[in-house]
Amino acid sequence: MSTDDEGADNDGPDESAEVLPEAPPNRPTVQEWLVIFGAPLAICAVLALPFRSALYVLFAGRSATVVGEGPCVKGGGITGPASSCQGWWQFADGSSGSGTIHSLSAGTGDTVLAAGGWAYSSLGSVWHPAGIYFFIVAVSVVANTITWVSHFREARRERTRTLREPFEYVPGYRAFDGQDG
Repeated sequence: MSTDDEGADNDGPDESAEVLPEAPPNRPTVQEWLVIFGAPLAICAVLALPFRSALYVLFAGRSATVVGEGPCVKGGGITGPASSCQGWWQFADGSSGSGTIHSLSAGTGDTVLAAGGWAYSSLGSVWHPAGIYFFIVAVSVVANTITWVSHFREARRERTRTLREPFEYVPGYRAFDGQDG
């Protein structure tokens, strides 16, 4: 340990020197994790409501034979309800169901894909609304990921700038500025 003429210790940093700032956290906070995963989950849940029949039939549907038809509603246009009929169907194991058949062309004796109270004339007709749902969810996940990566990179740039900034003002430190002399 050395002392100067007044007897003060010189083994530590000068008390008048500025203390380097703490670096911002490198990992997302709890609130950021909630946004990262919560936003796509909320979008998925809200968007699943109008597509619930197609999603349920897509994942739980079984082949059934239409045994009876009821009244039909002819849909039309983009904003109007889809064409559908009330009907009854029977599965191969002998169980039966009834509900909305999303097709005007399915008649008695036709095979449908059914689950719960919904039925579709084919797997292709189920994939149309389900595909729209999956596309919207994928776009929201990709957009959220791009936003988060951009935020993370900006935070990293700011962290780097904050850590390098004090060295610009250290006495005796000369940054290379491209000029000689």
